[in-house]
Amino acid sequence: MRKIYQTRINGKNGNCMQAAIASLLDLNLEEVPDFISYEKDWGKVWFEFWNDRISPYYPTTINRDEKGTNMLIKIAKFDGGINGFLYATINSQTFKGETHAVIVDTNLNIIHDPNPNQKALLLTPEDILSITITSDMIIGKTGKLFSNKEWNNITEEERYENTYRMNEKSNKIVN
Repeated sequence: MRKIYQTRINGKNGNCMQAAIASLLDLNLEEVPDFISYEKDWGKVWFEFWNDRISPYYPTTINRDEKGTNMLIKIAKFDGGINGFLYATINSQTFKGETHAVIVDTNLNIIHDPNPNQKALLLTPEDILSITITSDMIIGKTGKLFSNKEWNNITEEERYENTYRMNEKSNKIVN
C-alpha cells in the first residue's frame, strides 16, 4: 500500500475517499474517480469502480454500531481486505459532524490517514465507525462467519440456527 494524501480538505467536499482508495490499490490519485464530485451519482460510481477494480462482490459496509468492535475485527480478519488492509470510516477529526475515510489493518488499527494533518492516527479500533469488506461473506445470527460456498454446504440445522427471522405480526427481527 502506497500512502496517497487528499488534495481537497473540506468537510462536505473533500477527497479523502478517493485518496484512501488510491492508497489501498497502489494507484495515483488521478486513477481513482473523485467520487464526491459525482454528487447524487457518487454511490453508483463507487459501486462500479469497486466491482471493476476491487472485488466482484457487491461492496458491503459493516457498521460497528450493529456489530461492536470485537465483531468488526473478527469480520476484518475473515475478509482479509486487500493485502491485509481495509477501507474504513471514522468521525472526522478536523470537521465536526462529518465522517472521514482511512485505511485500517485487520485489527482496525489506522494505518493511513489521507488527511495531511494525520490527526486520525491517534485514534483506536473503538473509533472505527465502519469497514468495507471485499469478500462474499455471510454473518450468521450466532456470530459465525461463512463464505457463500461454506453457507451452501452447511446443514439445515446450522443454517436455521444462523438465520434471522421476521415476526409476521410486528415486522421485527426475532432471535
